[in-house]
Amino acid sequence: MKKLSVPFLIASLLISIFSASCDAAPSVRKLNIDIDVDDEVMLEMHDLKEITAKITVSWDFTPIIPSTVTIDVEAIEVPSWLTVNITPSSFDVSVVGVDGKVEKYVTIELRAIELVEAFRPYTIKLYVHSSGGIGIEDSDVYKEITVKMDYRGDITMELLEFEYPGIEVEKGKTREINVLLTNYCNADVRVYLELQGLSEKWEASYENNFTVPSEFSGNNEKIVKINLKALDATENWESIKLLAKYYPTNAEGNYTEKTTMLLFNIKAYEKTPEITNLLIIAALIIIISLIIVAAILKKARR
Repeated sequence: MKKLSVPFLIASLLISIFSASCDAAPSVRKLNIDIDVDDEVMLEMHDLKEITAKITVSWDFTPIIPSTVTIDVEAIEVPSWLTVNITPSSFDVSVVGVDGKVEKYVTIELRAIELVEAFRPYTIKLYVHSSGGIGIEDSDVYKEITVKMDYRGDITMELLEFEYPGIEVEKGKTREINVLLTNYCNADVRVYLELQGLSEKWEASYENNFTVPSEFSGNNEKIVKINLKALDATENWESIKLLAKYYPTNAEGNYTEKTTMLLFNIKAYEKTPEITNLLIIAALIIIISLIIVAAILKKARR
């Protein structure tokens, strides 16, 4: 009988042990991937905002052969008004030993490149993919992040009937002034109007509390009618100020009121009575007639 060598016996024993371990445990295992990141981000127009994501890669098995696995990080389902840049977008993990864990921090840069409706939630997904290795299956993990556009306030006002140097109203009469208010904000706004600088010679009435939609929810223009009544004549032009204080109706958190203003001049005049006008005309006719008569008499005496 042929005698077996010692190296052959050792090799056979190792193969038997390896085969037994492979039969006892799954041949392919997955890495555990966890993503820790802020799940809600508020952005301002054109501003760059950075958030940090911690990616933890762990395993609770002994790899057949130590492997290097590539982890790719990507933002998907990104809306068109937003840009996302991730640094680093990939990194390697050495899978060695049992119960291992690796933590990696990545920076996510978000920038709003287009104005959208304020406070409306948009969802992007942070997608982390592991490429797998010998005895290690590919892994895919997703984490949702809610992104919102912050409020940007911008309202304008203009007189629809502009007169230079200002608006004149006859004493005792009321004149309607139309002011066009345009909401360029990215949210519906509540507006409070206040007319300042009116003397006691005037009375004014107007709608002073109302809502103006944004262009994202409706017609963003509103015509405000101001009725000015002249109680008495004014000697000079008076400068008045129309203030509009406004804030978003669906604000999330505390927002300070913003203000815009419109300046214009007004004057009240007293109309000359028609009788007085006739008297003035008659007096002029008499004076002219007397001058003509005097001239004729003077000429006749010569």
